[in-house]
Amino acid sequence: MTASAKNWLPRLAALGAALLGVFLLLGAWGHLQAVAQAVWSDGIEPTPRRWTLILPAAILATAGLVNLAASKPLWSGSGPSLYAALAGNGLTLAYLLFLLVTGVPGHPVGLFTSLVVCEFLVLVAVRAGLRWPAQQSPA
Repeated sequence: MTASAKNWLPRLAALGAALLGVFLLLGAWGHLQAVAQAVWSDGIEPTPRRWTLILPAAILATAGLVNLAASKPLWSGSGPSLYAALAGNGLTLAYLLFLLVTGVPGHPVGLFTSLVVCEFLVLVAVRAGLRWPAQQSPA
């Protein structure tokens, strides 16, 4: 197989998964830092409602770890890692779209949603069998 006939789309998905994984982990850390005082402050009894503040950080961290774990196998074209990344990013996308619809003022939900959408679309393109660069038929 020549270099021009190689499909680089899975490698693009792998690089995107690695970058998105780091970004989602940073977002999870930032969210955890923002709610830590409300959840673990001294003298306040922890309630289940207060613990739900940690849920977005857990969702972002899980999605970040899935993306990081899937990035190397995606580079190789592994099928199971593609499905894991699709599932992880699809669930994260559903959650972020819910947050966009309900509205969370002052939070970068739109930025996170757009990044997850981009990676999800690249993963769907890999699953659909698209090639990049496209092969040209002989004239």
